[in-house]
Amino acid sequence: MDFINMFEQIRAAGIDAEWSTLNNGLPQIQVRILGVTFFIVPDHFPGYKEVDSDFLCLRTFMPMGTIGTEHKDFLDAAFNRIASNIKMVKIYTVINEDTLYVFFEIQMLTSPERFIACLPRYAAECIRAIQAVCAFVNAHPPLSS
Repeated sequence: MDFINMFEQIRAAGIDAEWSTLNNGLPQIQVRILGVTFFIVPDHFPGYKEVDSDFLCLRTFMPMGTIGTEHKDFLDAAFNRIASNIKMVKIYTVINEDTLYVFFEIQMLTSPERFIACLPRYAAECIRAIQAVCAFVNAHPPLSS
């Protein structure tokens, strides 16, 4: 897949997009949809060159600065239950420099054109997941440190 061409297609579709790279040097496209910043990255799987589409990932994250990292396992289990009720979205936590982050991710094996056409719907599903996570955390005040 020509990821630069995909970037140009996203911009041509009227979506605000910026080109950048991850820490490991891989490309990513940053888009802002419905007020949320998302990152599009190409994910590859063994044998991907044999198909006409590629594995694309739409991802965003949120720092959970007021929640102690000791709650990671509990939150991962709770977020898995939340994700099971929201189509396509994977929710997981990561600890980086003693801060807990929650990630929202949609992975699709599709063509770049179809992915771009579905971006607003994918973003809306991620936002539903963000709202559900926030509601859960707000309903459990003992999680705050």
